[in-house]
Amino acid sequence: MRVWKSFKDWSLRFMSPEDFDALSNFGPTLCMMVESFGRSLFQKGDSIYVLRQLITLIQRWKPEFRSNLGRAWQLVSRWETLEPSNHRHPLPPAVFQAMVVVSYFWGWHRFAGIMVLTYESISRPGEMLRATRSDLLLPEDLLVEDPGTMFVRFRNPKGRKRGLQRVQHSKITDGRSTRFISRIFGHLPSWALLYPGSAASFRRRWDKVLQALAIPVSVGLTPASMRGGGAVRAYRANEDITNLLWRMRLKNLETLQHYLQEAGAISLFSNLPSKSKARVQAATSLYSSLLDGI
Repeated sequence: MRVWKSFKDWSLRFMSPEDFDALSNFGPTLCMMVESFGRSLFQKGDSIYVLRQLITLIQRWKPEFRSNLGRAWQLVSRWETLEPSNHRHPLPPAVFQAMVVVSYFWGWHRFAGIMVLTYESISRPGEMLRATRSDLLLPEDLLVEDPGTMFVRFRNPKGRKRGLQRVQHSKITDGRSTRFISRIFGHLPSWALLYPGSAASFRRRWDKVLQALAIPVSVGLTPASMRGGGAVRAYRANEDITNLLWRMRLKNLETLQHYLQEAGAISLFSNLPSKSKARVQAATSLYSSLLDGI
């Protein structure tokens, strides 16, 4: 794993490979090395994520070392105090709708479909980009069941490494969104990827749509903002927190709090330049007609 390689390469600057192998197999010395590595990361301005990932990796690799890692976790806590986490800006509903409209009328139908799927199911865009038509259970596949409900399956999702199921699903109950998704993807063969391009091509199109809406890069909206935007929208609509945890496929409330405690009160749209607001509002006015196929 890359994080272990980074840790090992750093350690080999101070010791031989034989010494590293010996010391890394003894809990107390390994954890002292991890602390020193963490301080080095902080001084270089690296991401706290690297240290967190290394500690978590060691806990899975050597559960018996867990009791030795207290000081390393204390270092993470001190780092967080000095450098609070920057949450991704959630994608406001109005901007989401405007982006879907612009991309659809540019002929990027499957890009628009992925956006609706991701936002409405409060899912991770990376998982959606790996999905195929066989992972969608659309109303026409369900036959006699609710025509406004659909499901999307995720194989090998991110949460599987944290004790969640290896195959997970999300549910969309908004009938208009479901019908739109059916129009975009329903005709595809079962083996076809929902989005035929790469994650990089999706990001390039994302950036071009934001540029067309005159939304500054400094705002910090990325494809990952869709998950946060969907979560905040559901929270503001008074969706039950337990239900929201289930929909987002989260294991504990603490993770959900990272999405909601700060982001729930943010109104990014109100801080956009006037030119951006005008373009977003003009595009958003067409969203309902687009979903209805008019």
